[in-house]
Amino acid sequence: MVLYLWSNSQAVYVHRGAVTDVSIAQEFAAQPLFFLRFLLKAVASSVIGVAQIQDLEAGSPWFVRLHLVYLLGLAVFVSYLLALYLNVRFQLYKKTIFPLLLVLSGGCNHLLVLAARWIFLKDEYGMSSRYEIQYQMGIVGILLTFALVWSVCREKAQETEADKAKTRVPEKRAARTLLKVCMLAFTVLTVFGNAWTTRAEIRTAPYRKAYLQVSRELGLNYRTASDEDLETYLHNDPDAVRDAMRILEENHLNIFR
Repeated sequence: MVLYLWSNSQAVYVHRGAVTDVSIAQEFAAQPLFFLRFLLKAVASSVIGVAQIQDLEAGSPWFVRLHLVYLLGLAVFVSYLLALYLNVRFQLYKKTIFPLLLVLSGGCNHLLVLAARWIFLKDEYGMSSRYEIQYQMGIVGILLTFALVWSVCREKAQETEADKAKTRVPEKRAARTLLKVCMLAFTVLTVFGNAWTTRAEIRTAPYRKAYLQVSRELGLNYRTASDEDLETYLHNDPDAVRDAMRILEENHLNIFR
């Protein structure tokens, strides 16, 4: 992430659709809530896809519809913090540092996408499915952390039962029960949300494939393709598309291999 930020500060970009030319610090000072909305929506999309969130909002009462995505994002954000806390509280890093690395990687990827996409000033940009693989590392890290903590709690409970000389402290039992409920709820939400999203993506896959086949043919025939088709299917300025296709063709790369 640091390398990206350094590289970004040295480069000159032409952002198609960018609506501001101020620095990220100036924009944050002007409207800090935009960055909060961006992050909450992005972390929400790592559990349930944007289309599924929109379906849920469409069928919900107005007072839920306005805040559902933010509540979901807040729940995921709290799970990130809880996973970090549990890694330290139970010293899981002494057994394995892998879950902690995944949690940190997922969180930093959210910040990386924010650093790359804030310039468009669209708080839903972080919800694009193209970033899901980056986000899922954090989710896997959270689930692995919860699984390890669940195992530790079970071992401690067995030790307490075996030691008749010690009495279990009610506060600890209640805290562990609450922790287990939270971990189980997030796990169920994650599994359900990802299963629902994956099912919808599988149904959409044939249409995406057909769309990309048209895009490929237009790329191969970029010299004769119309400006309108190039802009519609390759999502960029027609002249820029032709320049890019020419470079690929001359170097026998991508679709010209």
